[in-house]
Amino acid sequence: MARLMLDEEEPMSLYDFLRSRYYHDGFWELCRGELVAMSPAVSNHDFTSNQLSYLFKLSIGKYNMRCRVGGPNTAVMYQDNSYLLPDLFVSCDKSRVNEKGRYILGPELVVEVLSPATKSYCLSEKRDLYKDLGTDEYWVVDMEEKSVLVENFKAGYIARFYLNDVIKSFYNSNFDFNVKDVFEDILG
Repeated sequence: MARLMLDEEEPMSLYDFLRSRYYHDGFWELCRGELVAMSPAVSNHDFTSNQLSYLFKLSIGKYNMRCRVGGPNTAVMYQDNSYLLPDLFVSCDKSRVNEKGRYILGPELVVEVLSPATKSYCLSEKRDLYKDLGTDEYWVVDMEEKSVLVENFKAGYIARFYLNDVIKSFYNSNFDFNVKDVFEDILG
């Protein structure tokens, strides 16, 4: 993962980012004014993210919830210096979206699927920014460990779930999945 500060004294604004080549390249995030290069996902990353999206959509349909599941093409923007692209998110609160359909507050539940290049960033700066954005719960999917870390910021709840466990969401009790199901497409 590459970090790029264009001018050490002046962080990049969201306004400038949205008009830059970095925004149009599609593989950059802006975290508190600092550009962060995101590497393109490998197939297992996408398979895992897509499988989890499917599981969330099944629960939403089963319980008739009015929620949306979004992916990496939906940006979360914050104040004037951050632009994030979560791997996956669930949002049920329409007030978090502005008139242009952009998330201006953190979605209630955000999922990041770790990759070697972005692991440190996802576990530190990006996590902290989602917490500051008002995200209720942050899930971190670790493909190497075949585990899912669930951290509920509001309740102070944190737990790691492994292959033989059932993931329990503190944000919404209808979101409970077998960890094996999350990794179904890559376990074979």
